[in-house]
Amino acid sequence: MNRLIRTKLTGTDLLHLTGYFVTVAMLGFLAMARSLEGATLPSWVSITIFGIAGLVAHNVVFVLPTRGQTHAGYSHHHDSLVRSRSPPCVTCRPSHSLLLHFFTQKNGLMNCLFNVGQMALSLIAAACLGSAIGWAPGAELGAWALAILPIMVCVHEAVNYGLVAAAIALEHKEPFLPWFWRISYEDRSYAIPTIYAASTISALLIHYMGHEGTVVVLIGVFAMFAQSRLLKEYATKAEESRTDALTGLYNLRYLED
Repeated sequence: MNRLIRTKLTGTDLLHLTGYFVTVAMLGFLAMARSLEGATLPSWVSITIFGIAGLVAHNVVFVLPTRGQTHAGYSHHHDSLVRSRSPPCVTCRPSHSLLLHFFTQKNGLMNCLFNVGQMALSLIAAACLGSAIGWAPGAELGAWALAILPIMVCVHEAVNYGLVAAAIALEHKEPFLPWFWRISYEDRSYAIPTIYAASTISALLIHYMGHEGTVVVLIGVFAMFAQSRLLKEYATKAEESRTDALTGLYNLRYLED
């Protein structure tokens, strides 16, 4: 396996994809450096708690009925973004990406650096828009938070999935928009309400409860994970009961249903 970049492309197509990865990674690191310039970093306690919570959340994967996947790490990003400032996000997220994708999933280095840049750009875009419409770290937003936080989540996801869709389109040599629509909506339409609700609720919990809110959020993450595993097993058994094990054809029970 090529640990430098994971792709089936060769020749000029490989150069184009590599150039795209390098560009996004460089823009992400430059944006991180700019956001950290003159910023007051959070305490080591906050960095440690958010770092550990992020690693746990990023390794909890939810398999959707469409066979797509998502994980609980997205709500964790917005938690740290709302609780403090963008520095905890842009300092913890690169370590999560590299540890998870490069060391755990054995992904290519260029793919991992692209992932770091992609997430940094999406988080900073969400923070910038949130700041423009009234969000500020530690501010008491009241009911207005219920409008601002979903908007920040939407911007984060639009930038995030837009950058990923562009990479997939280059990989498959296909148009951008169909891939963007597929990975941002079609493959995860079941999970979108849960993602938005979880991101908003967990951010509010951590905003008002502090580090204790992180524990509450992690408990919710594992509860959701257990529920998704149960639903997956139920769907598998239901499919097995309606098909013939040898031929894979539908049986009498399927016709009755």
